[in-house]
Amino acid sequence: MANISKYTDSDFAKANDDIRNGDKVTFLDEGTPDKGQYGERLIFDLKMPSGDNKKLTPNKTSLRALGEEWGEDTAAWVGKIADVSVTKQPVQGKLVDVIYLTPSMDIEDKDIPIVEPEKDGKTK
Repeated sequence: MANISKYTDSDFAKANDDIRNGDKVTFLDEGTPDKGQYGERLIFDLKMPSGDNKKLTPNKTSLRALGEEWGEDTAAWVGKIADVSVTKQPVQGKLVDVIYLTPSMDIEDKDIPIVEPEKDGKTK
């Protein structure tokens, strides 16, 4: 008996399956340029909430939002955490789930320097 998961599993994240509205994902690489069906795109490896690694091609709106916060050099995005929004939008006449990524604004997700007090009570 053949197991169909071999033929149906994907390396790419799927909305409302691998990631859902309100989830967080972590960027694992700086992205790989690829010539897609509709032009050039960047494919990123992301850590999913499940702990699995999946690929995702962020849309232009997501890339702009991430770039505004983290900079245009995607090498600086490695290790950063993004919030996931999934919404239904019309695409080519059908309502489909669209994934948006924005930089996480949660304080625990930020790189915050630790400031230790000196012996005299002042901070370094």
